[in-house]
Amino acid sequence: MRRICLYGRESAKFPHGTLVPRSGIAIMLILVLSHGSSQGAFERLPAGARSAALCDALQVSPGELYALEANPSVLSGVKAPSVGCSYVPGLFGLAELRRLELAAAAPLGRGGAGGLIRSFGNDLYREISITLGYAFDAAERWSAGLGITAYNLTIAGYGRAWTLGIHAGARFRIAEGLLFGASIRNMNRPTLGRSREPIGAELLAGMQYAPVPSFRLMIGLSREERSVEAVSAGVEMEPAESVTLRAAAAASSYGLGAGVQAAGFRLDYGLVTHLELGMTHHFSITFELPLSPFSQ
Repeated sequence: MRRICLYGRESAKFPHGTLVPRSGIAIMLILVLSHGSSQGAFERLPAGARSAALCDALQVSPGELYALEANPSVLSGVKAPSVGCSYVPGLFGLAELRRLELAAAAPLGRGGAGGLIRSFGNDLYREISITLGYAFDAAERWSAGLGITAYNLTIAGYGRAWTLGIHAGARFRIAEGLLFGASIRNMNRPTLGRSREPIGAELLAGMQYAPVPSFRLMIGLSREERSVEAVSAGVEMEPAESVTLRAAAAASSYGLGAGVQAAGFRLDYGLVTHLELGMTHHFSITFELPLSPFSQ
């Protein structure tokens, strides 16, 4: 198998010798490069345009519903019911690698609950995942969360398979404006279909420092099985009311983005440029609803 670095991480997909229809060549150019071996399906990529623009450094931001996949403990910071949609027209400009995400979260008791649905690929190769999570404030400065993901993989001519992955995360407020969090994904190391190779566990850690409300510095670290550590760092600032600018860098890519808020809506755009493979555009819209009757 061959491997390539995406968003600072190494990943792998299909083995050499796989027969690919002509219309699938674009996919293989991206997913069949490099050296090493690992389970290639369902690599975690940043969800939402905000996280993409920050090169996956967005892992502990309270209430960020798109960060559910990285660390479910962020759900404890949800202040009001929110729904969102994120769209990637084509990874690295390839229409065959489209991605659509639908997310929702709401406060619930002492914490919050949320879900994220993702569809990636095309009619030849399709990954669909559904993640549900819940987080609660375990102590004055501590939050903890649990998540579960149903993975479904369909390959034309080969059938489909599904499995379940379990995740856990925690977040700690070290001081005013300084947050630290860590999580483990796929801790049960699930396998797909007849494959004996599991979807590898992933360890993540993140830090966010906000010396003032209009400026945030974020650092992310991830470590997948049989892969090197990936580090990313980003900044987010608000030069004007309801306007946010973002910039970040990782080992093999860098990101830029912006967001605007108005009337309960948040529109985000992220541009991620891979040093070898080119650019990817990310678009997100999030809407905050009136307060939930279940919130405290």
